[in-house]
Amino acid sequence: MEKWKLKGFDTFEGEFYSIEGEYGSQQEAELAADECLKRFEQQQPTESSGGQSKYGIQDRVYVIYPDGTKYRYFPPAFAKCEVILKESNGSVIVKKDGGSTESVFTDLTDVKEGDRGRVVEVDGRLMFVREPHSG
Repeated sequence: MEKWKLKGFDTFEGEFYSIEGEYGSQQEAELAADECLKRFEQQQPTESSGGQSKYGIQDRVYVIYPDGTKYRYFPPAFAKCEVILKESNGSVIVKKDGGSTESVFTDLTDVKEGDRGRVVEVDGRLMFVREPHSG
């Protein structure tokens, strides 16, 4: 069975570092990543580090796919979703897996209807991010 892993990123030093553990699924790896972010928050409080914001220096956590590709983990603000409409103002309308819709921002220039992803909170804004390897 192929294993999922985590890597940390020290934003102050600008270097990746290993995080111990191997996981049997993306869900298990993301649960572990969530625990890492909680630990980072205790060790490097948002008040003094800037947290996970764009300019924060709190360490980051990346989920590593079995094929070696990685993505930065953000805890989801709500369930997985699908883009149903791209608006001209930099936002998209997403349909949550539960059926309700919401307008959120995105910094992806190539987002299109049908893209699957999740909504995360970044710098106090809800942002759509594409699911890596979706489909």
